[in-house]
Amino acid sequence: MEKARLRYRLAAHVLRTIRERLDQALEQAYRQQSFGPLGNLFDEEETRLAVYEKACANVAEAEKRWCMLRAALAYEKGLMLAGPLSLKRLN
Repeated sequence: MEKARLRYRLAAHVLRTIRERLDQALEQAYRQQSFGPLGNLFDEEETRLAVYEKACANVAEAEKRWCMLRAALAYEKGLMLAGPLSLKRLN
């Protein structure tokens, strides 16, 4: 789960960085009235957004698996604390 969270934070940082660059480029393009070179930045932002969304989904899946593992562990612990099964409980 930590790897998924690390990838998520990295993807969020990269997305934030590209969006800052895109904002700066948009301001400059507006001042110069030249919007042609922005296409590559929009493509890169779209790619980074897809990576970020995948990382979000991976974190959610890892957290779901972690919750299921904790529930299974709690169940097993409960069985252990209940003691050995009697023959009556087996039938």
